[in-house]
Amino acid sequence: MNASTSSDLFRQAAQIIRKQGHAKGSYTNPRGCVCALGALSTAATGNPTPAETIDPDLLDAMGVLSARIDSDVVDEDDLERIADWNDRDSTTATDVIAALEAAAEATETTAQIIPLHPARQQVAA
Repeated sequence: MNASTSSDLFRQAAQIIRKQGHAKGSYTNPRGCVCALGALSTAATGNPTPAETIDPDLLDAMGVLSARIDSDVVDEDDLERIADWNDRDSTTATDVIAALEAAAEATETTAQIIPLHPARQQVAA
């Protein structure tokens, strides 16, 4: 995933949540709202539910976003970390949009993404 493609993907995902609304507990709900993963998947593939074999651009985007969020899930995969964070009562649409926009900015400024969340840095060590 190159920087311009990934930044576009994150910005599109943020716009999708602005337009459709934020869901918790599932990729999408009957009203068309999407969670953070559903928005990323829609931006990457056009479908809010990731396929069994996840699109490579979506996998890369999940890794970038996962490194920038505060999740209690440390040893699981990026999908689980993002789902945990998205589904918390305290996580709002504004929080998700801000995280997606921060990821877009980060991918514009560097091709190498450095995890910012301390728990992710400890796991990598």
